Amino acid sequence: MAKRLVLLSCAAIVAMSGAGGTGGTLAAQTQTATSKAPAKPAARPYVPPKTAWGDPDLQGNYTNKYEQGTPFERPADLDGKTLSDISSADLADIVKKRQQRAIDNAPFLSGDPTGTIAGPMEFRDIYEVSKASRAWFVTDPPDGKIPPMLPEAQKRIAALPRTGSSFSNAVYDSYESLGLYDRCITRGYPSSMLPAIYGDSYQIIQGPGFVALRIEMIHETRIIPLGGQPHASKGVALDMGDPPDTGKATRSSSRPRTSAAAASIGTEIRRPLN
Repeated sequence: MAKRLVLLSCAAIVAMSGAGGTGGTLAAQTQTATSKAPAKPAARPYVPPKTAWGDPDLQGNYTNKYEQGTPFERPADLDGKTLSDISSADLADIVKKRQQRAIDNAPFLSGDPTGTIAGPMEFRDIYEVSKASRAWFVTDPPDGKIPPMLPEAQKRIAALPRTGSSFSNAVYDSYESLGLYDRCITRGYPSSMLPAIYGDSYQIIQGPGFVALRIEMIHETRIIPLGGQPHASKGVALDMGDPPDTGKATRSSSRPRTSAAAASIGTEIRRPLN
């Protein structure tokens, strides 16, 4: 009997010990598992890719076709607002209306007021305007307006011969009656960097000391020298300009004819020229 009681007591002690011990073991295992959970790796700072010669690598293909119809300056119906005032909902509504306008106006782009004579619609970059991301282009000054044109610029532009367009019913006397764009010569700069009817694609190519912007429309190339390299002679004027690396505009950087074209979209240089 005593032996049986001893055995029962031992069994009870073992059972109690096992219950408590098991609980402790599970708790320890849980704690260990928690403490050993793999930590999320810290986000690495973005490191821009570089070319083999150490310049930031900008090479690739780009498009701005989604910005068809985006105003260059802030439109009148958004007076008093800055881009930071435009909410996501506001932009979605703006873009939706812009998309519809692009489709509604497409039949009249060829200059026919009836809309019955029009080019092939499938080539035009007007069907994905809903993917646009901008309310207007000018970001500085914050009001979205470029400063008024200088009087000397107004006189210079007014003195240039006027040209018409094959997209209008203007007088046609010779090929010179048409603009440079109509004759597929150039859109100039910065006009070439803004969305056109179609072909809104760009390719950036780099080489040591140079960046080149290849433009699909009219197949032009703007070459930008880097590192203080000498520019073209003052007697040489280029339709795509000779980009200064000082950030200042110069009189000899582009041809007057393409400056006039730029003025037609409101981008004529409006600050003193060096």
